[in-house]
Amino acid sequence: MIASDPAAIGYGTLDANPGVRGVAIKSGLTSLAVEPAISTIRSRAYPITRQVYWAIGPSASRDVKEFCGWVLSAEGQLIVEGAGFEPLLPAERSAGLTRLGLREAPGALASGR
Repeated sequence: MIASDPAAIGYGTLDANPGVRGVAIKSGLTSLAVEPAISTIRSRAYPITRQVYWAIGPSASRDVKEFCGWVLSAEGQLIVEGAGFEPLLPAERSAGLTRLGLREAPGALASGR
C-alpha cells in the first residue's frame, strides 16, 4: 500500500487517499514543475492525466450518435464529473460533436462543462 510505505510511488486519482501526496511534474527539461490540482488537471497543464476514448463505426446508428452527443452535452459532462472523471474542455466537446455531425445549442459550451 502506497500510504504505508514512505518510499512508494504510485498512480491514482487526486483524492484517492489523504495520506498520499501528489508530486509536481515537469513536462520537459526546461519547464516548471506543475502541482497536481483540479485546476491543473482540468486545464491539461499537469502532464500526467488519463483519458477515456470511445470509438464508434461510421455506420453507427443515430441513437448511438445521439447518446454520444448527450455524453458530450453539459448534462452528460455533469454525470461524467459525478462519476469521478474530469469533464472535457469546451473545444474537446465541440470537436467531438462535430465528428458526430451533431451540434449543441449556441453558448452551451461556453460554461466550460
